[in-house]
Amino acid sequence: MTGSSRFAAPSGSVGLGKLLRRGQRGLWAGLALALAAHFLAAQWERAGQEHRAAKPLTTKFVKRAPRLTKPLEMKKRPRPRQRVMRRKMVAVQARGDRGQATAVRPSRLSGSLARPEVAVGRLVSLEAIAYEPQVAAQAVHTSKEAKSAVDMSLEMMDPQALDTGQYHAMVIQDPRDKRSLRGFFHLAVAYPVSALEWDYQRLEMARSTGAMRRLIDRMNEWTGVRCDLRGRYTFESPEFFRIPWVYLQIRFNMFPTLQEKANLGQYLLSGGFYFADGPKDMFHTSSDARNPAGYYSQKRFIADALVAHGVVLGKDWDWELLPNSHPLFHTYFDFDGPPPGYLMSSITVWGWGTSDVSRDLRGIILDGRLMCILTNQNYNDAWVLWGVQGGANFYPALAGWDPTRQLQFGVNTIIFALLQEGSITRRLMDMVQ
Repeated sequence: MTGSSRFAAPSGSVGLGKLLRRGQRGLWAGLALALAAHFLAAQWERAGQEHRAAKPLTTKFVKRAPRLTKPLEMKKRPRPRQRVMRRKMVAVQARGDRGQATAVRPSRLSGSLARPEVAVGRLVSLEAIAYEPQVAAQAVHTSKEAKSAVDMSLEMMDPQALDTGQYHAMVIQDPRDKRSLRGFFHLAVAYPVSALEWDYQRLEMARSTGAMRRLIDRMNEWTGVRCDLRGRYTFESPEFFRIPWVYLQIRFNMFPTLQEKANLGQYLLSGGFYFADGPKDMFHTSSDARNPAGYYSQKRFIADALVAHGVVLGKDWDWELLPNSHPLFHTYFDFDGPPPGYLMSSITVWGWGTSDVSRDLRGIILDGRLMCILTNQNYNDAWVLWGVQGGANFYPALAGWDPTRQLQFGVNTIIFALLQEGSITRRLMDMVQ
């Protein structure tokens, strides 16, 4: 039947063709949208790559070959031709009148001989009845050579040319003549910081400086070593280690610091020479171990300095008595032991002073090298009296005290300290040689 509603349903009004066409349009629209999105993304990525920072330029350094500083440097060097030198000997006949020849007289020969080093004194006694001269014998000092003399002869070197201010001393000695010396020595005074705490201590240090100046004058007069005074340094100064010879006279209490003790020990062990003088008098005779003075202060200072480096008294070293044959007494001038100092002469002349002043000289010998000597005779005052009005002739000749001999002994200690093997100057000379 037409128009029957028996099979009628809501889906009957749906047009399939219409739905198909609508789905196709949506598919093409989505495909176009996807392509547009991919195209925009690709363009965005491309724009980002184009705006990136450019890579910086790199620089390469090329080392060129060195240029020749001289135009003929690579060419063959000319060699000097050796020529044979021949010396012609020409005999020359001596011409002279035999009739004018004079006879050789013994008196002329004896007059041309060299005089002995020390002349024998001659005393004329006016009280004698016959008024005849009387001869008084004196000791004639021979030139005794030291057994441990150091040969430091350098024929091609002038030590004066090396005096540039860098070194304190350089000395050359002729091994055939111990009196033949050439060189220089810039002496310096070393002292502890505690030596300037009181006025009387500063006065003593000024007196020691005056003694050094007089000793320098005698060095310049008697030897070929040019000597001057460089200055004053404390034991804490780095310049202290360059001084080959140090003299210090201490009457008072000395309180060295730990650094000063360590420096003195290092100075002694590295080649230095320390002349310690601790005179004893009625005002400074303290032997208290806690508060030593003078001689005892020097002994304590030296012992503590060596202990600071592991060198112990009684185990590694001791105070040894120097015999009269030691090279120290025969390096330049000859002595039969140490000469009497100021205090020993005062006892002899005036009869007053401490009874424990010793004329012996003791020292520290380590590995065969004399590094320190110790006395209590006060050579400082003996040296400073030279040149003072009445100083040289103040004591009578019977006392056996002559300032010249004290100064000569000081010169001996300086030259011995400079020439001794293992000393600061000797090590320096070995490096130069």
